[in-house]
Amino acid sequence: MLGRVGDSPLVGCGGYANNTAAASTTGHGESIMKTMLAWDVVRNIEGDLNPMQSCEKAVNQMMSSVQGVGGVIALNSNGEFGRGFSSEQMGWASIKAGVVRFGVEPGEEQLVPFKC
Repeated sequence: MLGRVGDSPLVGCGGYANNTAAASTTGHGESIMKTMLAWDVVRNIEGDLNPMQSCEKAVNQMMSSVQGVGGVIALNSNGEFGRGFSSEQMGWASIKAGVVRFGVEPGEEQLVPFKC
């Protein structure tokens, strides 16, 4: 749409980071903007949820409040990774301690050793 500003450049929507955690989103921009998905994930982590729980909680909240379709990945300051999505698929990947973890389908997590 002419003049539309998407969710990507909006702080707290497309991405958000502080000393506790960082989150990045993808999906239906209007839903992500209405719920400030990235900020919500970081706020959940600040409230002592791990990144996976935080992502799942924020995505579920987006689904219930605005019927939003999208996803999010997050890291906390300890390097713990989380993801959550309400779309049919979302590609994601992380690497830690020489292991690449990745998936596309809900519940999918494949592991591959990684050497530098």
